Amino acid sequence: MLSKPELARRFDQLIAELQQSGGVNDTACHLLLELQTHQVELELQGRELADARHILEVSRDHYARLFDLAPVGFAVFDRRGRIREITITASQMLGRDRLRLSGTPFSVLLAGGEMRRFLNHVSAVIGDAGADDRQCRCPARARRRHCRAAA
Repeated sequence: MLSKPELARRFDQLIAELQQSGGVNDTACHLLLELQTHQVELELQGRELADARHILEVSRDHYARLFDLAPVGFAVFDRRGRIREITITASQMLGRDRLRLSGTPFSVLLAGGEMRRFLNHVSAVIGDAGADDRQCRCPARARRRHCRAAA
């Protein structure tokens, strides 16, 4: 693939050769001008997309840090109640390594009677019943603090 300056140089060279041979007419010149115009437009759009991507990456990183460092234990679950994401605080509350919790069914971490309440909450959220965030009691190893659940 040619670099941008090399492509522009070869493009100008082609135009000069066509003009010398008399093979360039008004239609060809018009088409070449349109191609150059579209090239400029594409370059501008490419810059705008790169800028937007950078802004989104900064925003994503900012909110990821806020999530990770939240002083409250938060967990995000999939449709089956398995942990997709969990804050550092929540993993510490559970006394488990954060990376190992990913994919774990949250119900196995709950205290006795909390499992049914949690599963009902997940079902309500998935069914769009307008369920709010819920707190569930975790076992004693969670230092008797509440884990906040959001599906």
